[in-house]
Amino acid sequence: MPIAASGGNFMASKIRSETDYSQIKEEIGAALYAKEHLAMTFRSSVGYAIRTYDGKLYAGANIETYGQEGGIHAERMAVYRAHFDGYNGTDFKRLTGVFTDAGTKTNQPVTPPCLSCQGMLLEFAHPYIQIVKADTEGNIVYEALLADLYKGNPLTTIFPTLTTRQGKPRSNMNAKLPLDQELELHYINDRAFRLVANEIFHVEKPQGSISRLYDTISNAWSAETSADPERWSSDNPAWGQCAITATVVNDHFGGTILRTEVKGVEHVSSHYYNQLPDGRVVDFTKQQFDSNATFENEQGRTKEYIISYPKTKERYELLLRKIEQL
Repeated sequence: MPIAASGGNFMASKIRSETDYSQIKEEIGAALYAKEHLAMTFRSSVGYAIRTYDGKLYAGANIETYGQEGGIHAERMAVYRAHFDGYNGTDFKRLTGVFTDAGTKTNQPVTPPCLSCQGMLLEFAHPYIQIVKADTEGNIVYEALLADLYKGNPLTTIFPTLTTRQGKPRSNMNAKLPLDQELELHYINDRAFRLVANEIFHVEKPQGSISRLYDTISNAWSAETSADPERWSSDNPAWGQCAITATVVNDHFGGTILRTEVKGVEHVSSHYYNQLPDGRVVDFTKQQFDSNATFENEQGRTKEYIISYPKTKERYELLLRKIEQL
């Protein structure tokens, strides 16, 4: 059942599924706590909380100093905290803010995030992140999609050019969306929704981040998935997991699987890790070695090479099954 966008000062006044009400209440609570306990300001304090599609919540408050013009806005604080944990782009679902007397008591106009923060959200999030504002009593006084704020200033002329320092689009959004049209939201489930405009654009549940993949894989490690189960222990769960772990990371993010020779460690001759397409090196299992380990003769390997060994293939398939069960 589509939820049609409405008119007024902003278009998307009904952008929630039924279960979102409890989530927004939680977000308001987190933003209010940040506003009252974390803000450092000479003027009115502000709190924001940003929610990811996998349920994580990050709060921020505005910080001002004598020596910095403008300080750091609460929106940025919340988004940057999430970014440091590996979230960006379509990972984000909604940004909820709490303001003192946000339009309900003093009849002040309720405004969207400032232009600077709108630009930040375009770069670190995506055009269809939900924006909600509430007063300190929890009353919702503003709702919109970020894309709604760019009517008459076509988003598509600027958004696809925004890149990370590695030259990759941060938000994975290259849509050519006619933003002068009314939008409709079709909820698929609690974790994904579809935006329809001439049936040319949609947002689905986003691909996981590196940090979340590490949490998932490391929780699935066991003696059975280790290449050396006799020496594996819960105190060193990464022991013997490198080849199959690097293969799973490659399944999710592509790039190159790297192999290197290991010196200075008993019972170990090689180690596997990853280089992502953007050039970053990711090594989920390096912590299995102590400081005496040295590495040399780095070479690329393929997934086919790694799982050509029957026992390694068995451990890889077992790891995949354990991940699916988490």
